[in-house]
Amino acid sequence: TIDFRNEGTEPLTVSIVKVRAAPNADCGCGVEGFEVKPDTIDPGATGQLVFSLKAPDGMSGMQDRMLAELESNDPQQPNVTIAFVFQMLP
Repeated sequence: TIDFRNEGTEPLTVSIVKVRAAPNADCGCGVEGFEVKPDTIDPGATGQLVFSLKAPDGMSGMQDRMLAELESNDPQQPNVTIAFVFQMLP
C-alpha cells in the first residue's frame, strides 16, 4: 500500500493503468491485483494505491522493483509513472 495526498484544490480521481517489472528488477514477480482507495480524493485528503503481489516460493526476504502507470484528472500531470520497491516476507 502506498499513501498519497491530494494537494490540489479540486477532487482528484486516480486510476492504475498498468503495473510492470522495473528495468532493474530482480525477478519481475507478478502483481495479482491493484486498486485505488477511495475512487475520488477530496482536496487535502489522502488516498492509497493498493497492490497485491504474487511472490514465488523460495523468494522470501528478497526485494523487487515495479513500475505503476497512473492516470488522473490532474490537468498539470494527467499521466505519471511511479517506481516502488517491495520486500517479500515469509
